[in-house]
Amino acid sequence: MASEIGPVEVTHENGLVRLTQDGPKIEIAAQFVQLSDTDGEPAAGVNAANRLIEQQVLSQIDAFRDEYQGFLAGNDGEHLGPPWGLSITGELLYQGPTFWTVDLETYHFTGGAHGGTENQALILSRQSGEPIPVSAIFKPDSNWLQRLSEASYQALIQREPFEPDDEWLVSGTAPEPDNYQVLLPIAEGLEVVFGLYQIGPYAIGITRLLLPYPALSGLLNPDLFPIQEP
Repeated sequence: MASEIGPVEVTHENGLVRLTQDGPKIEIAAQFVQLSDTDGEPAAGVNAANRLIEQQVLSQIDAFRDEYQGFLAGNDGEHLGPPWGLSITGELLYQGPTFWTVDLETYHFTGGAHGGTENQALILSRQSGEPIPVSAIFKPDSNWLQRLSEASYQALIQREPFEPDDEWLVSGTAPEPDNYQVLLPIAEGLEVVFGLYQIGPYAIGITRLLLPYPALSGLLNPDLFPIQEP
């Protein structure tokens, strides 16, 4: 049945990879960065990193197409309702001395009241191309969850529409690993991304919070951040 919704077309241009599929009732569009070895990093590491990014995108596309095929099968092959859509962007936010930071953002619509947006942080070693887990951003056995929780909560209560006793905010910024899965180290600091419904209703949307590196002094892994305050 996969051929019924057509193939995914792949193009490479200007350092970007584009994956597209256009149909009367389903549209898929993905565009993501293709890293280069212009700064002299090992070619094997660059290739491994690019493969990982592409695999992450393709896995989402495959899952979306499978879901759509199941939707058609449940309706005797007929598409009911508005067209489905999947849009993925992969942006290189930072190229540091030891790692790349890629923000993978996905929007999907399957005919409900509204679509959904999700972010995935890809922190990739410039030496090996392997992903760096969230916990490895920080010193081993440090209280990084507690520090991020306190800093995030204090920063967000200064914004509209949050209030100090907002239970949604308190829960969404609590020092739990699931609350801090999307961390994007960039030049200015650590960007924390709070997803839909994490700290408020859908209308709030995706919330991004930048924590400057001085606010995280003594907490970051010196192997990744060699220059930092004690």
